[in-house]
Amino acid sequence: MLAIKALFPVGGEGTPLTHMIGQWSAILCGLSAGTLALHVLQAAEHAARTGQSSLSSADGEWFSGLAVVRTVVGVSFLYPVSVAGLSGGHYLYASGAGWSSATATGLATGLVADVLAPVTGAGTGSLGLSVEAGGLSLARALLVGETCAEYVLAERAAYAARGLSARWLPSATLPPTAGAENSGSVTWDWGSRCGTVSVPAAPSGAPAEVSYHAARRAAVADVLAAVRADAANLARGAMPGSGVTWPQEPLLPRLWAAAEAHDRAVMTAASAYLAARQQAERQAIVAGVAAQGWTSAGAVWRALGQVHAEAAALAREPVQVRAPDTALLRVALGRTWPDLVAHLDRQWLDETRIPALSGDALAAPGDESAGLMARLLNPVTRPVTEYLLASSRGERADLDPLAESVALGHTITGAVEAGWAVDLVVAAAAKNAASDALGIDGSYESATGRANPLLWWLWVVGLIHAYVLPIIPYVSVVFAGISWLISLGEMTMALPLLAFLAIRLDGRELVSAVLRPGLILTANTVVLPIYTVLALGATHYLLPFGMKMVNGTFSAAFIGSQGGSTLSLTGILAGLILSLWLQWQVITRLFAVIHEMPNRLLRYWGSQDERSDGKNAAALVATSGGAARPPGGTGSRPGGGGRGRPPHPGGGDGEGGGTVSPADGDSGGGVSKVGGAADAESSWMRGTSGLGGLSASQQAEAEAAYGRWEEAHPDRAARHDLEAYVGYVQAARRGRGGRKG
Repeated sequence: MLAIKALFPVGGEGTPLTHMIGQWSAILCGLSAGTLALHVLQAAEHAARTGQSSLSSADGEWFSGLAVVRTVVGVSFLYPVSVAGLSGGHYLYASGAGWSSATATGLATGLVADVLAPVTGAGTGSLGLSVEAGGLSLARALLVGETCAEYVLAERAAYAARGLSARWLPSATLPPTAGAENSGSVTWDWGSRCGTVSVPAAPSGAPAEVSYHAARRAAVADVLAAVRADAANLARGAMPGSGVTWPQEPLLPRLWAAAEAHDRAVMTAASAYLAARQQAERQAIVAGVAAQGWTSAGAVWRALGQVHAEAAALAREPVQVRAPDTALLRVALGRTWPDLVAHLDRQWLDETRIPALSGDALAAPGDESAGLMARLLNPVTRPVTEYLLASSRGERADLDPLAESVALGHTITGAVEAGWAVDLVVAAAAKNAASDALGIDGSYESATGRANPLLWWLWVVGLIHAYVLPIIPYVSVVFAGISWLISLGEMTMALPLLAFLAIRLDGRELVSAVLRPGLILTANTVVLPIYTVLALGATHYLLPFGMKMVNGTFSAAFIGSQGGSTLSLTGILAGLILSLWLQWQVITRLFAVIHEMPNRLLRYWGSQDERSDGKNAAALVATSGGAARPPGGTGSRPGGGGRGRPPHPGGGDGEGGGTVSPADGDSGGGVSKVGGAADAESSWMRGTSGLGGLSASQQAEAEAAYGRWEEAHPDRAARHDLEAYVGYVQAARRGRGGRKG
């Protein structure tokens, strides 16, 4: 907002910049008066020459309603309306840019406030990503305890029905669903032999802490209520002579819903608890983003991920589980109970097993022919390599993807720096008469000379992991902010010229092609702040999956690619460098969306990448042969040519182009020389099989020519793809060759 006020001052005498813009606008106002007079004379001459009572012609329409409206708008946007030298168009543009910036700031503040939840009860306190908070393992523990108690109680009931004493059987009980408080904890006790589950009881402290522990207790109670029926069925199925068979249906789907509900409830309670504990700090962050604006949102990106990860870590605080005493139960109940537990374990493992790729499995085919050195070293180097490459697959990787990368970077840099410190000590000890006589100093210098390059590479890898990757979100938003500032400055200076170009009394369009870049630049300025914030928020949900694509399979792929070969220290370093390169690509490509999103969206409007980052001019020169190309054609319509067909690369504004006869177009035609000899003699134009018949180099030339045509005619390019373009150009060339013959 401060930049908008500086460029578009309201009230006062303005600034030297606005004074220059006002002077330039005044000059253009004088030129526009001459342009209007010339158009009036041209229209009168046309009417006198053709004898037409109407003011329409083959080239367009004079004084059409849209042309008059366009001219009026152009004059109003060009004429300075204030002492500062700015026009109404400047102030209208400033209003739109200010609204966009304020909206983006509101979105950024809302995002931060929603995640941080600075006031208890407001916001989610996390990113809302699903978190496994131990609900599934808790469900299994509760299921086993309930099944044990149900089985023991059924055995005792069977003894009592036969009039036998069951004093030698272990005691068991079904605890209340809500559990029972006992010595500072809430316990679900199934008897001395069937185990217990306990969580800390709610202390008499802050309301947020009381609510958190109460929520954990309620979540465990809900899971117990969900598994109690399944436990009874399992116990009855294990009773000899019960006639109830072992349940054939999978257990996991029935328990999964209860486990997910537990995880959501505990995660919500943990988020609210942490938000209450850190309320002052989080309020300060939200206030800072609101005051600094949307460009500061990148600075808090990592903090939002860490808040979510810390809430998940608290939610994953394990419950205290004492499993049933299988050995004593076997003595009391025989083999029925151990068989039941073993069957339950096998079914659980089968249903929860997730197959994964391993480096040893992928390398096994090649290891069949491995040499002696590989067989000796690989059992040592492969586990080390897998540990280093898989270090980003910890439990925090799905919540804060950069946390594991940062931790790995600090570990590597710390180890290298410790190695350098040891090197100094050893170097000092090696420089003495005894070591010189034994030649130890020479061996030491030779070893360090070979090790130092590897250490330097490791240090750089650790440096990037620890310090560069975490700052990329901030840098991406800064780049987006700089692009927005450049767009503001560009539009400030370009608006008078665009208004001048709009002052024409001919044509049937309200917005002519020459004005379209200005509208696209205006739209870019408006949507860039908003979609920068939206894209920044989206990266929280895209990055975990992008990093998982690399971290989940790279170590296996790298080790597997070395099957039959020796994985040495150089290989470990190469694996770290490749892993870093892949993570760098994932992070930079995803965060590039932050400042590229507006341009991606504007392509639906016909934009050809309107980024104001200083690269457009160089790209335009590179693709146009270094020279601006004037409209083609010599007829009364620029370029001439027929309709509905892509023009020849040498064509101008006409829809046909190239060498055509007057009959091919609406009027005129002529031979276009624009495009140069390079386009006229390009080998891809001499083909006869369309795009599919081109070689790789010819296809590259055709794509470059199509790109130049697309820049000049985005509306036509939207209707004709590259394949249609190549087919038409080749057909047009064959037609010209036939007429020449």
